[in-house]
Amino acid sequence: MLLRMEDKSSRSSIFLKGEKRMAKAVAVKHKPKKRYSLLFMVLPFMLIVLLFNYVPIFGWIYSVFDYIPGVPLVDCDFMGLEYFKMIFTDANVWRTLKNTVIFAVISICLTPLPMIFAILLNEVKNGPDVSLYRHLQHCRILSVG
Repeated sequence: MLLRMEDKSSRSSIFLKGEKRMAKAVAVKHKPKKRYSLLFMVLPFMLIVLLFNYVPIFGWIYSVFDYIPGVPLVDCDFMGLEYFKMIFTDANVWRTLKNTVIFAVISICLTPLPMIFAILLNEVKNGPDVSLYRHLQHCRILSVG
């Protein structure tokens, strides 16, 4: 909200900027502009989020049916949670879940190592092997990308 001062003698509007004049403060209300252009700019991203995050949730329905491709879903047998019981009673599933967790923890622990190596290498100013290490590091990065 913007305040302005009205001088009664000259009827001119003066914006408040630290002036010490006796005058009446009047609130000026601005109408908010309708910004439909911003909505149209955001609309494609909202559709992408809807398409890739919420539409696949409807695929969860297939997990409780004995689905056969090409057959309508209403004609398939309802299995309920039988498949989930079968998954959680299998010994191989627990082994693979354990391996997945181990690989995730190892990858999280090893993620900062290249950055630490780069910082340590940058701290060494002079040395016989510094240029060799930097050269090998750049060659490795350039060969991958």
